[in-house]
Amino acid sequence: MVFGATGLIGLHVVELLLNAEEYDKVIVISRRPTGYDHPKIEEKIIDFSEISLKKTGKADIVFCCLGTTINKAGSKEKFRYVDYHLPVKIAKHSATESIPRLVVVSSIGATTETKNFYLLTKGEMERDVSKQQIPYITFVRPSLLLGSRKEFRFGEEVGKLLAKVLSPLMIGGLKKYKAIHANKVARAMLLIGKLENPVRIFENHELFKLQ
Repeated sequence: MVFGATGLIGLHVVELLLNAEEYDKVIVISRRPTGYDHPKIEEKIIDFSEISLKKTGKADIVFCCLGTTINKAGSKEKFRYVDYHLPVKIAKHSATESIPRLVVVSSIGATTETKNFYLLTKGEMERDVSKQQIPYITFVRPSLLLGSRKEFRFGEEVGKLLAKVLSPLMIGGLKKYKAIHANKVARAMLLIGKLENPVRIFENHELFKLQ
């Protein structure tokens, strides 16, 4: 089951799942039609503003790829709804439905010990998702994402350009901040989904190794 299937990472997660023989069905949860056309896909359109996610059903594993920016969301409150409230709601639903595995996209630097609103939101999301009774919960913390989005984000595009220029200099302690392609994150998430681990965090530099 994939939440955020139309996002940069979510697109790659869905593509990899469709090509993976061990998965015979991919449930895509979205607020609007995604346009996917594949016999393995079961698409469910839901209203994320609803308290209940009962319409999503059950699965062996949930990939939560939701994420936005304050600029795109329009306010801090709307950003927090997508990046904190929805992942926590999805985790609670997964626990209720006895879904054993949950892999969640977070961010490098996520922490509850900061005044940075973005990183604090991600840190609090990790904290509260971890409280749910799910046997295997994993967070991935990518740095700046490389890849083509459906929508244009000026700040992110500038960041990508700088990342390509600075990439050769990202060594030693700076290596953990190196920009990573969304496809690499997605591939790492599928591998992580097979691990026998309790709550764990995979930092950006670790994602490069899981390929």
